[in-house]
Amino acid sequence: MTFTKLFPTVVYTTNLNPCEQVKSEMLDYFETYVSDNCISDDEYGNKTGDVTGDFQIASRREFSWLNRQVAKHCFDYLSNFGVDANLVNLHSSKSWPVVCYEDGGRVAKHNHPNSHLSVVFYLQSDLDSGGELFVYPNTDNPTQTILMNSFIPETHVKDHNCYYFEPIVNQMIIFPSSLWHEVDSYFGKVKRYSVTYDIILSGKRKSKIDNEMGFIHPDLWVNLYS
Repeated sequence: MTFTKLFPTVVYTTNLNPCEQVKSEMLDYFETYVSDNCISDDEYGNKTGDVTGDFQIASRREFSWLNRQVAKHCFDYLSNFGVDANLVNLHSSKSWPVVCYEDGGRVAKHNHPNSHLSVVFYLQSDLDSGGELFVYPNTDNPTQTILMNSFIPETHVKDHNCYYFEPIVNQMIIFPSSLWHEVDSYFGKVKRYSVTYDIILSGKRKSKIDNEMGFIHPDLWVNLYS
């Protein structure tokens, strides 16, 4: 008997090593963000910059080191698929802080159809305290396309329908933005801090390659409302 798993979804993980000053500056930014955005009565016990208006932290000096790491590791991820880094640019269309509070903060299931890659970097979190990143399969998974879930015991459903990553401090995760994902309830002694990037790939601005099926550089777009 043989099971052949064809065309799997590839998720990339790596551990980073920011120096104390870089990490301290990023943490200070999060502390200020938390104090400026009190939790109030949020349904999910979180604060996310894409909702509160703080969605371009990649433009901040405090995150310049992290930007370079995102670029390097996104290219490492893309090289797995044969992408030539000399032919493409990476753009952070959005980047924002995500704060899960200690008493069950979580992030509801969603995806990012407005970007190509999603990047998560864990800045602060307690081990073994929940807050896992659950990633769900694309709809070609048999349990999604063949109505069989009612026949799968509850203890086995998650084994087939999702995979999860522990929120490990200094770890970066990269995956296709089309994947549905969520953050499970977090119960720690400190708040769970992570940075999220929406990444868009485009051709180089002066690329001479065929652009028929490519995403051309945004500098070449024509604003029809101008």
